[in-house]
Amino acid sequence: MTTSIFDNCEPWPDVISGETWSYAADLASRNLINGAASDEDVGFFPQRTYPTARLQELVRVVYERIGGSRGTGGGIVCLHAPPGGGKTHALSALALLAQGTRSDRLREFIAADIIPSEPVRLAVIDGEKCDPRRGISLAGDLQPYTSWGELAYQLAARSGIAQVERWNRERVAPPWGLMRDIVDAGPALIILDRMAALWRRFAEAVPGGHSEMGSFVSSLKAAIASSRHAVLVCTLATRNDPAQDPYHFEHRHIIQLFHDGPVYCFPNGVAPEHKTEIVFALRRFLFRRALSDPETYPMDRESFDQLVSIVQAVDHTHVFGGTLAVLGRSCHHLWKDPSENLDCIRSDRLDLRPLAERVAYDRWELNGRPTGSAQADIEYAKRFLQAITSHADRIVI
Repeated sequence: MTTSIFDNCEPWPDVISGETWSYAADLASRNLINGAASDEDVGFFPQRTYPTARLQELVRVVYERIGGSRGTGGGIVCLHAPPGGGKTHALSALALLAQGTRSDRLREFIAADIIPSEPVRLAVIDGEKCDPRRGISLAGDLQPYTSWGELAYQLAARSGIAQVERWNRERVAPPWGLMRDIVDAGPALIILDRMAALWRRFAEAVPGGHSEMGSFVSSLKAAIASSRHAVLVCTLATRNDPAQDPYHFEHRHIIQLFHDGPVYCFPNGVAPEHKTEIVFALRRFLFRRALSDPETYPMDRESFDQLVSIVQAVDHTHVFGGTLAVLGRSCHHLWKDPSENLDCIRSDRLDLRPLAERVAYDRWELNGRPTGSAQADIEYAKRFLQAITSHADRIVI
């Protein structure tokens, strides 16, 4: 008699509730930049994250440099992470380790001799949240309009933003010596997340903004290179096909600027790519308890291979991220009514809406975010998936 997957598998609560696929690396709102990480955040990293070879490499590269190594591409790390490329896990891992988080399970990710012995100064600049026109409201009357204003405040509080006040107010990049004084005051991890969005917003809002952003990056690179204990991690949501990249113009300039000198690059993110890593990572992220045989996942092998093939045909997302999104949404629906006696998850039970949403969103961005085009983009996404799978008729958005 076949045992039901509902007896042998227990998804994490957020998978059952349907929140899994919307989990984002919003470090600021989750309080990771001020040392107030919750138990949920601390648990997410070791419990829900599989130690892929490239994630281990990223953690080692960053924290060896913070520990005093002069290697690591001059302290500059570029993380090219298409949607689903492991950015959430990577940034969460780096931020939690910067706080001196301790856990026995961290041994999977980082050697004991390079775990920071004390909290590291952490600055996270999110390109989707910058506002060069109106600024971002901080404590009291502080109003950074620029990424250098935010950076100075996060690394050195009020005294930091006071040092760059004129440059922040005038939206002009500060000199590298001033950046060096702020960066080199102690061990520091600086994350420029969604860098292309940051670049575009500043260039559109400020006359000469493209040039000022270039000057800021150059000054920051020089400041990092002169420090023994600082690392800059830049994330870029690049695509395999430039024609499908809404930020291709910005990515091209940023990559050229960052690669004009030593840099440690992760061109495909840090998410698992090989089947064995993908299976183990999916099981850890989605299930608190799962079948003991990793080959059954609990999908049957043919359905799993078919799903991977479908995701590979979608150039808008990483294989792991797309597979995770589909399975997360599918498990959410299946566990709503766990009374059915299913021995495994098969192709006809997959919900492909997350892939359609990714395709539709990218097309919307490629077209310049026009108003009133959502339905047209959704229909395009349906037709796109219909061309690669017979299950696209099950997409309901």
